[in-house]
Amino acid sequence: LASDQLETQGILASDIVLLTDLESISSGLVQTLKQALGEGTDVCLFPNPAASVGEINSLLETQGLSPFQIWDTSTYLLGTISLENQFFEGVFERIPENIDLPRGRGRALISEGKAS
Repeated sequence: LASDQLETQGILASDIVLLTDLESISSGLVQTLKQALGEGTDVCLFPNPAASVGEINSLLETQGLSPFQIWDTSTYLLGTISLENQFFEGVFERIPENIDLPRGRGRALISEGKAS
């Protein structure tokens, strides 16, 4: 759904909200997501490269997160897997020493020289 078609009650009733390819984030959606996050909902944002930096940052600011700077379109090689992260718990039986990690294209650069 487009950001203007998202329903407040559906967001607030969800355990997790995945926002993919949004080009705009309205102030109303920012406030709804802020409330949902405050109530324990997990939110995962995958912005469209054409998305408004200001709108993305208005959402990030509500959570005290580092602001989005630019969209980096260069190709990069993923360096490591953070196996200690609980997300990967039970995913791998073993990791080969010469694992061939994928290349990425496009990522959000955030302040302090970090990438998303």
